[in-house]
Amino acid sequence: MHFSANFVLQMFFGMIRQSCGGSDHPTPSQFLYSYRLLSANSVTKLPRRASVVGDPVTMLQPLKSVSHTTTVSKASVHMIEQHLDNVLQQGQSSVDATGDNSSVLSLIDHEYYSSDPENCILHYVSGYVAHKLRKFTSCTDCVTILVDNEHTTPDDKLIVLKTRGGLQVPSASLTRLLEVLERCVQQHSAKPHTNLYAEMLNEALSSDDLSSTAVGCPLHRTTLTARCIHFYIVTRLYFLRKAINRNRKNYQNKHKPVL
Repeated sequence: MHFSANFVLQMFFGMIRQSCGGSDHPTPSQFLYSYRLLSANSVTKLPRRASVVGDPVTMLQPLKSVSHTTTVSKASVHMIEQHLDNVLQQGQSSVDATGDNSSVLSLIDHEYYSSDPENCILHYVSGYVAHKLRKFTSCTDCVTILVDNEHTTPDDKLIVLKTRGGLQVPSASLTRLLEVLERCVQQHSAKPHTNLYAEMLNEALSSDDLSSTAVGCPLHRTTLTARCIHFYIVTRLYFLRKAINRNRKNYQNKHKPVL
């Protein structure tokens, strides 16, 4: 059965008028209030003949946490900076004590002899992250560490093909950091839930490779790395949400009953 747009609109305004009680002509404030109530009701109300029991309060609480964690927040970046201070200090002290900084030097001397689609996509996203991070710093040393337009590798093939002179080629150190973050994202994105941001962030901050993959000059290293971690996780959650919604819509269209 196919409903026209006008009919669906009439049904919607009819529901609004019915929810306003005896008032068939609600004011703008009443309309917005009723619309919010109906939106919350559609999320918390169980379907007819449902075999499960649900509590609207416990169902709304995770939704509130989702809207909070996916919002770019200065408090989140500040919290990451505080944790990174300890992590980077411990990492620096271990390097000074052992005198072995081969893991750091390997980031600079690393050569990519082969490429695959996943690495090309990761490098393409890394260039986008480098472009965004440049807006948060005016330090020339930090910019030099983020991008490396002078040297391209086989993994930068996608950037070379799509660029018209404006795309950024990420440095090896930035790509290494995003590889660590991507592993954390892949580990927790297989089973999406409402605390994805916190789970991914905790996994990234507890990684043993974090101290050796931080980006930025010694003065801005903590701030820039914290901004990078927060921005990348939020960006990946955005695209993960789009993919889930697209798959859900395709499933609904595929299994739509034919009347």
